[in-house]
Order: sequence, then C-alpha cells, then structure tokens
Amino acid sequence: MDNLERQKSHDIEVKKKRKLLHRVLKNHPEFELTFDMQVGIRHVLGMEQGGIKDATRLSTPLLEDFEETLKLTFPREGSLSPPYTAPHSSRDFKFKAYAPKIFRRIRERFGISSIHVENHDADGMQALDEDPAL
Repeated sequence: MDNLERQKSHDIEVKKKRKLLHRVLKNHPEFELTFDMQVGIRHVLGMEQGGIKDATRLSTPLLEDFEETLKLTFPREGSLSPPYTAPHSSRDFKFKAYAPKIFRRIRERFGISSIHVENHDADGMQALDEDPAL
C-alpha cells in the first residue's frame, strides 16, 4: 500500500469519526427526541436503581422480569406525585423502559455504574436544559 492509499484510508476514517461525533443542537430536527430520551434514561437509571431491592439482587431472574415495562409520563412542569419527575424545557412526553431489573443486572455484571439521582427537583435537570447540545 503506497502513501496515497494510506492517506485516503486515513481520510475516510476521519470522516467516519466526524459523523459519529456529530452533536445534536437545538435546531436539529431530532433534538427534541434526543432530549426526551436522555431525560427518560437518566430518570430510570436514578430511580431506586432499577426498582430492585437489595434482597432480590441475588435471586434468579424470573420470566416476568424480562417482560416488565415501566411507563412514565414527563409533564413539562414536572410531577409532584410518584413517580416524581423534574420540570424540563421540552414538551410533555412519555417514556417506556423495558426490563429495567434485567438491564440493571447486566450493568452490575459488567461493572457499569448507573446515574444516581438523589433528589428529583428541577436543579438536577436544569443543567441539561442549559446545554444547547446533547
């Protein structure tokens, strides 16, 4: 392989990386969807660590754990009733998490830490609202 071919190969790799690192700004058509997903994922990961109590962590997963879905509504002004959600700058949206207990087990198994949200007030999500790019 000569230098020209190596340079072309390198240029192609750089272009691929640029596409992968594309930031979604507020004027991007998918910004709202991306924002909603990010808020929902952060909330689910912060909720009592996937809803598993310490006593059930070591138990064998049940078929119901794989079929479990967690449905949440995120009103713009936040929710003052369980499950509590923080106010945000997006529209009202719904979020659905699939098999949260199973995915928590997978994260623990591979040493991936969850996001820990201690309080569910506007301060936790305000920083997310202030950043124009996700």
